[in-house]
Amino acid sequence: EPGPPEEGLTGRWTLDEGDGAQAGEAAGRVPPAAWKGPGAPEWTDGRLGRAVRFDGKGGHFDGGAAGDFDTADAFSAGAWVWWEGGVGTVVARMHEAQGHRGWNILVGAEGKIQFHVIHDWPANAVAGATRATIPQKTWTHVMLTWNGGGKAAGLAIFGNGAAQPLDVANDNLTGTTRTEVPLHIGLRPAGTP
Repeated sequence: EPGPPEEGLTGRWTLDEGDGAQAGEAAGRVPPAAWKGPGAPEWTDGRLGRAVRFDGKGGHFDGGAAGDFDTADAFSAGAWVWWEGGVGTVVARMHEAQGHRGWNILVGAEGKIQFHVIHDWPANAVAGATRATIPQKTWTHVMLTWNGGGKAAGLAIFGNGAAQPLDVANDNLTGTTRTEVPLHIGLRPAGTP
């Protein structure tokens, strides 16, 4: 299968190492992501080779400075997701102590893909979810695109390449989304929306 376009790419972790506590960044733009426990990563069969299983107990890969996007920056983020029920974070760069400033993609308990782009939750944010759910125990490609316009109309979520209708819960983002916390693959801070 062809890989993603390289132009403008700021990070790409394939998470297919199969063992160890580091995930190499395939584009060579940032250092490898380091596993932050508890425990060691659980490697399993993936969509394209090996994959890591996130159990929701705090273990995640720390992507460092990657994903440092501001409100007016256009960006895309995505992953192959194997959802087994419950809330599961795909990727997040959020600072709980700063009103949850930042952004995230997650699968909610009911299987809807949720998104948050936040300056100060809930008054200054864009947030919502797909109307459709993703299937359990099936690989689904999830992709979010943001045009940097500060409104939900500039956000799209794709499931297996198809644009998904969205239910918007918040649509009032005017402040910065920049935060100094690192990118988390597979985790968002406790208490985040």
